Amino acid sequence: MAHLAALGVLVLLGLAPNPLPAYDFYPPGVGSSAGAARWEASAFPLRFRILDTRAFPEYPGLNAEIWREIVLRGISAWVKVETADISIVLDGGTLVASKADIDDGINTIGFEAREDWGDDRASALVSATGGRMTECDVLFDPAILDGWPEDDPRVVAWAAHFLEEVVMHEVGHCLGLSHVPANPVWLGQGANAPGWPPGFLPEPLSGLSSDPQMSTAASYGVPRLTLDDRIGVSLLYPAPGFLEGRGSIGGRLVTPEGEPAAFLYVQSVDYASGRAVFGPGAFADAQGQFLLEGLPAGPVHLWARPTLLYMERPGYQKTRVWDLLDEHRWFSVRSGVAVIVPEIILGAGRSPP
Repeated sequence: MAHLAALGVLVLLGLAPNPLPAYDFYPPGVGSSAGAARWEASAFPLRFRILDTRAFPEYPGLNAEIWREIVLRGISAWVKVETADISIVLDGGTLVASKADIDDGINTIGFEAREDWGDDRASALVSATGGRMTECDVLFDPAILDGWPEDDPRVVAWAAHFLEEVVMHEVGHCLGLSHVPANPVWLGQGANAPGWPPGFLPEPLSGLSSDPQMSTAASYGVPRLTLDDRIGVSLLYPAPGFLEGRGSIGGRLVTPEGEPAAFLYVQSVDYASGRAVFGPGAFADAQGQFLLEGLPAGPVHLWARPTLLYMERPGYQKTRVWDLLDEHRWFSVRSGVAVIVPEIILGAGRSPP
């Protein structure tokens, strides 16, 4: 979870009113990187310090040295993104204080006992002004591992992976990425079963990509960055040559009756490597609009499909789009251009498995 301390008004670019993005930026709801807040180039390398509030959790296998290694691994995942120009340093010393101070000019990562944690066990406090990131403090609830088994070495090891994942997620907020919906569970779980239409899954794909680290589901315990994460942060801090070969696709999904196909998922499929690879994906908004940024120039396969993620939501059920058929379309991505494609009409008629 992230909190924005101070932020000026930013300019939105893209489809109106606000398509749900493959990646979201600050302030939350900015569906395009054009108006997103980010660190100035002169701010790199970003420097962080371990915050010591004397609230370190008591858990087997976790001490100050191991915690520093966990933090380093969470940070290094972003530094290793080859298409992004990012450098982050974890200073050797610690900052001893009673609590984090978002106005002290020091980026920190540590544990802090607070009464307002609620269901959130970690948070990134982000300060930004006029579209410029100025400071970030990542805080963990000391009770984040309460209730975890302590007598199973496998669980203790998994706890370290879990903390690494959370560090990675919160540092993503520090870099300017906000929450996005998870890549959804798709309705075609039984796509190979008799009765499903042929071509349901783009050839030669056999499964879906994992959820982005910056999604609300936070990759379900897998401490790594997906393509969505890597492209999202590369749009903010592009390595030389990255933007020159990238473009955007936007459009609108509609039902056979011409109504918005709200909350369906649009997944890009890239065949450039000679095999099918999932690229960025995004939910359509309540008006059926979607926007995919950072796609490689050239032909792109878009797969629009219903999802299980919204199945239980009354607004989604009211739209009656959960029983629409999938739609496959090819489009051309142009470097440096946002291409708005014609309306995509989805076929009618099936029941979910």
